[in-house]
Amino acid sequence: MKKILIVLLLLMTIIFTGCSENKKKEDFIFEYSYYYDSQNIKDKWTWFNLDQYKNALELKRVIKLSFDEVQEKINKDDSFVIYYGFNPQLYQCPYCVETLPIAIDAFNELNENFYYLDIYAMRSNNTEEYLYLYNQLVESFNDFGPKILAPTYVYYQNGKPVKYHAATFKNADGKYISGLNETQKQELKLIYKDLIK
Repeated sequence: MKKILIVLLLLMTIIFTGCSENKKKEDFIFEYSYYYDSQNIKDKWTWFNLDQYKNALELKRVIKLSFDEVQEKINKDDSFVIYYGFNPQLYQCPYCVETLPIAIDAFNELNENFYYLDIYAMRSNNTEEYLYLYNQLVESFNDFGPKILAPTYVYYQNGKPVKYHAATFKNADGKYISGLNETQKQELKLIYKDLIK
């Protein structure tokens, strides 16, 4: 009888965990489907490919987390990749939009999921949560910079940040570029794959 009860409890845990993860994936897709409406696309975003963007989101590789859930993963010494970005309904971030399909494609090829945390409000208000994340990154990378840029993809190994990539690439003036060409997209894809290698 005890064995049956234990098996049932394990099955229920697996079912509820799976349902919770799927909900978090759906939450992410719902949030980022903001760009499905062409009226929400900036005129300057001539590089934006809506079909490619939709196809990437439908792969369901991104799991939306709250700050508390991210902190829990860090405290449990988990290894994972997280995308720090902006909720598009609060702030339109061209670098987030452009890099997201590339990152999803990279992690899909590796058969890996990655996580997402909206940092817009916490960064804008310089909250304790934001400073917790930022200070970890600054302590781990001496070249990190004055803030967490959106997007920043970070690989945490055993709860510690060990690799990251911010935004896209810089031009000769030191500014991040959008409208990546195919060579740059492939280079960025390799960078994302290398985060967990």
